[in-house]
Amino acid sequence: MSDATPNTAHAQQARRLLLRHVLKALPEVVKDVTTLLDKLPEPGESSDKVQLTETLRRTWLTQALPWQRAAGQRLLGQGASTTSGSPLSSELRLLDEEDVELQILAGRLAQTLAAPAQDEFNDLRLRLQHLEQIDELPSNDTVLPVHLAQAVLGAWTEVELTRDDWHHVHAVVEPRLSNAFNEACHLANAWLLQQGVLPHIDLRALVRRGRDGALPGSPTPQEAPATRGAAPAGAPV
Repeated sequence: MSDATPNTAHAQQARRLLLRHVLKALPEVVKDVTTLLDKLPEPGESSDKVQLTETLRRTWLTQALPWQRAAGQRLLGQGASTTSGSPLSSELRLLDEEDVELQILAGRLAQTLAAPAQDEFNDLRLRLQHLEQIDELPSNDTVLPVHLAQAVLGAWTEVELTRDDWHHVHAVVEPRLSNAFNEACHLANAWLLQQGVLPHIDLRALVRRGRDGALPGSPTPQEAPATRGAAPAGAPV
């Protein structure tokens, strides 16, 4: 790594920029879920499914805004921890079936969020590692897709929405959050580029880390200009 003093201020500002952008998507998620529930149930659904939909619609009317607030607080690290003392706890303890299922849901959501943002996130990850002179981001770093997934689902259970409720609506939640995360990574990269942070990214470093198991599917080694993070002047800070 470089002998330069780590620029933690730039790294933390990039993280804040990413989180603020994702946070802006939460009201849109609430609207998307409300719109979906207003259209359900589909014609011909069983009476049981009609009843489940009606129950969820009534629950969502009262819990949508509490969920939005709780998810935002968790996203910014201001609410209940998503790594301890919650249904998504990573503490060494016996997990019941509900805990295990929530862990699985969080993992799936994190993969869904990461897929479209892979290139932008890889660039952002390398820039943050460069600034902080570290070989890998910590497992609890707030820019990781799993952090967003845990915030969303931790808040979901906090306001007593269920896994079945999630299965009803996840198809409209995931695209909104995936797009927001991809845009957020792009904005963070653009801001770091404006500060002169790694204008050229050595993709060979990415390949080396991929061989260590950190990131499967690494690109071909090459020296690439960091054009993905480019954005018009005046990107938000």
